[in-house]
Amino acid sequence: AVVGRVEAIFDGDAGHGPCRLARPRDVGNLELGHPFGGVAGCAFARIPSFMPDGGHPKLVLIVDDFPESIDGLFEFLSERGFTVALACDGEDGLRKAHERRPDVIVVDLAMPRLDGLELARRLKSDPATRGIPVVLYTGHAGDELRLIAELAGCACVVGKADGAVAVVDAVARLCA
Repeated sequence: AVVGRVEAIFDGDAGHGPCRLARPRDVGNLELGHPFGGVAGCAFARIPSFMPDGGHPKLVLIVDDFPESIDGLFEFLSERGFTVALACDGEDGLRKAHERRPDVIVVDLAMPRLDGLELARRLKSDPATRGIPVVLYTGHAGDELRLIAELAGCACVVGKADGAVAVVDAVARLCA
């Protein structure tokens, strides 16, 4: 049953000029927060259905500087029952990973301030975040990048051409 509606809002300047993502969502429970540290606000959707261990809903942190990329991922992940948090670049993602301790992190490759590979390296070098699987979601997927991503600590690489469903499948596999 729908008990509320929420909009995911991605406002601010993530290196590409002002951007905004606002799309209504039907959700079961709401977890409200401000993932961009006062620069922007966001409401996270929580529909407690994807709990493979019988415990809490799984939290996925999406780190991307393009709202268009986040939109489909947010929709598919929240529809599958994941709690979704957002970060607008690699530095914000690193901070959110430490604050929120997500179950999986989905990162874009090319971002301002800290790219996805360096974010993965930093997460894997820190004992507090080393165990969090990282999915690299990129438009540049190829065998060479897959090897580089693996060396950086990424659990897998999903090409943007494969779509948001492929990312959701990878996240579900990593949470199982």
